[in-house]
Amino acid sequence: MERADLSPPNALTRMWVTRADHTTVVLDSARVSADTLIGLVDGQPQRLPLSEATALRIREPSPDRTAGLVFLGAVGVLTLAVYLVDKTPPPQPCRFECWW
Repeated sequence: MERADLSPPNALTRMWVTRADHTTVVLDSARVSADTLIGLVDGQPQRLPLSEATALRIREPSPDRTAGLVFLGAVGVLTLAVYLVDKTPPPQPCRFECWW
């Protein structure tokens, strides 16, 4: 991850920071200021020097995965609709008997 990736126009939603002692800190609304990560840990403001971090992970949107889920959802709804229509018996024709 490049330093430029850590400073997008908007604050990152959530960042997982792994320290040298293998503990992980979750920063909400994380951003970088000089050599420090700034964010909220359990709702409290927190500053972590980048030098303490051994790994940084952020959640990023995946347009391909989102499109796939939308496609599979639409196919599922269409399949269910076809199943329900095929399962419904056709209407019976009306028969009138004349009494003369």
